[in-house]
This record gives sequence, C-alpha cells and structure tokens, in this order.
Amino acid sequence: MTDETKKRETAQERAERRQRELEELMQSMERTAPRADADLLRSLQGVELREAPPGGAVLPDKTSASDGGSVPDPIGVQAESLAPQQRPRLELSASVASEREDKPSPPIAERDAAGGQVAGPSEGDVLILRKAEPAAAEAAIAEIARAARAFPYPETLGRGSVRVSEDVFSRITMVFAKQRIDKILILSYLLYNQVPAENSPRVPKWLLETPPKALRPRILVFIKDESLAKRLSDTAVRFAVTEADIIENIVRRHLPEAPFQYKPKRRMRFTA
Repeated sequence: MTDETKKRETAQERAERRQRELEELMQSMERTAPRADADLLRSLQGVELREAPPGGAVLPDKTSASDGGSVPDPIGVQAESLAPQQRPRLELSASVASEREDKPSPPIAERDAAGGQVAGPSEGDVLILRKAEPAAAEAAIAEIARAARAFPYPETLGRGSVRVSEDVFSRITMVFAKQRIDKILILSYLLYNQVPAENSPRVPKWLLETPPKALRPRILVFIKDESLAKRLSDTAVRFAVTEADIIENIVRRHLPEAPFQYKPKRRMRFTA
C-alpha cells in the first residue's frame, strides 16, 4: 500500500483494517496456544481499540465516579466480555485493594514481629543504655560549675591532695565532663565554702558522719593555702575525724551521684 493510498484511507477504514488484523492474529494464536490460555485470548478479543492522538500518547479518560460518569473497566477489558468464572476474581481483587487503602499499615515493629524478624541489634551486639540525668541534678551541676569559675581563689596557691573513693572521684569527674571545668577548681570551691572556720561553735552534723566503707584508690588535688589547712586541721582534731572523711562528706553532700564510674586518664610515660 502506497503513501497516497494511506492518506486517502479514512479513520473508519483504518479501524476496520486493524480489527481484521487483530482477529487474524487471535485466530492464529488460538491454534498454537495451550488450552489454559484459551480463556485469556477470548477475553482479549473484547479490548476496545481507540485511535491514538497525533503525538502517540494515550489521553486518560476525564470522566470519574465523582463527576457522575462511568468508571472505565480495568486494563480496558469490557466486563461483559469476561467469562463468568473470571468476574468474581476481579471483584475480589478490587475489594481487597479497597480494604488495604482504608486500613492503615501496621508499625514497622509489628511487621517485623509478624515476619519473624527481630528489630534492633543482633545477639553479638552490646547495647549500653545510660540513665538520663534528672533536671534537678543538671541544674545543680551547672550551678556548681558557674560558682567555681567565679570564686576568688587565694593569690598564694598551694596544693593539697587526698585519697577518695570511686564514688567521690566520679562525682567530681562528672562535673568536669559536663561543664568542662578543671577538677581542681571544683573540689577547691567546695572545700573553701563548706569547711568550717577555726574554732567554729557550730558544725553541721552531716560533716562529722562516717562515710560508707569503701576503698579509696583515687587521688584528687585541690588548692590549699594556709587558711584552708588550719580550718581542716581544726575540725579534724576537735571532732576526732579525718580530713579525708570531711572531704568525702562535703563532695557527697553537694554533688549528685554519677550514673557510672569515671576512670582516670592514663598518663603517657616517656622512656629515654
């Protein structure tokens, strides 16, 4: 067929010619196809052929159920042309799809449990949960750090050291870790503010209590001038307590308990 003949051919003639070609193709497929595909081939014969627009794209049908129009059949297959045993399948699939749209999907954790999958770390992983600090403890830590930075330390600086328990060491180190203030300043501020003055007639009862029995493997350093040394010595001698017990009681009284034990840094050793 020449190009001029194709131009003269009307749209109706083209549709009739395509329908004949499709029927011939279906008949040839029926002769060669297995018996199980016979129903599918017969259903495809009911496909409605539409003339494509000049650009080659298929325009969607603008009529919808909300506008009162008819909803097109799935994949262009007419419902009347389907075999009776195929109609319920389409209705069932449509109802299942609508139920899935209306019903929200279950959470991921439920889907994993239903599928036999366990969400989270595997058996070989180790997960360490840290207990959150209460708001009051956080506020106390921030206030201690602020006051320690602003405290007027003596001009003539001496150093003192004391052996403390893991609990006291961890409380001091926790403030350093959270507020980035030197541990020497934290302990020094507490001692200068809480150790009673010499010959003080009133001493708090908690200051003279015996701390819980524990090993004291950690060493803390603090600023110690002559005035603080006299105050510590006077309190220890008058009430028959040790200076280490006084320091332990002050730290335990004014700093919150650490959620875990802090370990001291390992110092590098240089060898010649």
